[in-house]
Amino acid sequence: MRKNPAATLGLSAAVAAVSGCLQVGAEWLLLRDAARIEDATDVSQLLRGLADSLTGLALVMIIGYLATTLLTGMLTVVVSRAVLGQRVSAGAAWRTALPQLPRLLGLTLLVALTLSLPFAVLALPGVLVAAAGAEEAGIGLAALGALLALPVAAWLWVRLALATPALMLETSSSGSSGAAAGAGGRRTGVREALRRSWTLVDGAWWRTFGILLLTGILTAVLAGVLTALWALVGSALEAADVLEPTSLPRLLLDALGGVLVTTITAPFTAAVMVLFYVDRRIRREGLDIELARAAGVTIPGRSDAVGGPAGSGPS
Repeated sequence: MRKNPAATLGLSAAVAAVSGCLQVGAEWLLLRDAARIEDATDVSQLLRGLADSLTGLALVMIIGYLATTLLTGMLTVVVSRAVLGQRVSAGAAWRTALPQLPRLLGLTLLVALTLSLPFAVLALPGVLVAAAGAEEAGIGLAALGALLALPVAAWLWVRLALATPALMLETSSSGSSGAAAGAGGRRTGVREALRRSWTLVDGAWWRTFGILLLTGILTAVLAGVLTALWALVGSALEAADVLEPTSLPRLLLDALGGVLVTTITAPFTAAVMVLFYVDRRIRREGLDIELARAAGVTIPGRSDAVGGPAGSGPS
């Protein structure tokens, strides 16, 4: 992050600022719709207000989802080049990541659905029991199912954690993952990326889980501190009657706090994932030899005979 501030902090700030402004607009519409719901005098007005409110809420979520996905893709490119000691501009990262955005969106959505599947399956009996009339028993059974689904979802989350860097950084040639770019390879697809993550995490589940958990804790603590400090600023301005709680300036102030948090935490999280992906490929496939060759350096005590199967070099 220090060596590539424009392509890490700068990209994060730019994407967060654009998405924040769009979300502020959607939230402003949400507040307007909420006022319309409160002032509704008949059912038709109430239903129209609810429909508009749900549309605005969906818009906020979609904007956040797109921004996060695009930013993750661009930061993955930046960190992967930094592994070779190279710097990449924000524009170059944008041009590299943008063609991958549809696949990256599909991958992110598929992983989310996969992680939610255990909850849906194990909580379904409780939902059916509650629908049959035994609400208390159904709720208890659904809660038990959700509790049982938690370790299953955690196991899947870890096994699929490296799918994003695999999708962004690898190419495939004749079905073999990891062929060198420019050698007739094609970009890795969503299913291939999921398979690659599953393979790379194999034998290192607990280590991967520990790194992911530590990263999440560090990010959550940092984001919580920054958010709390920013909230104090907003509360002070409200107490001084400078801002109204639901006014547009207050929404803009909150969005600015979100930009600050994203600018700092997003590059850190992306860097951890890319570096762990590289670490796993070094341990399993001798990727360090290929990286050294690409960087023009020699690793003492290593040779080209060491590494993974033929055609498993880096993209």
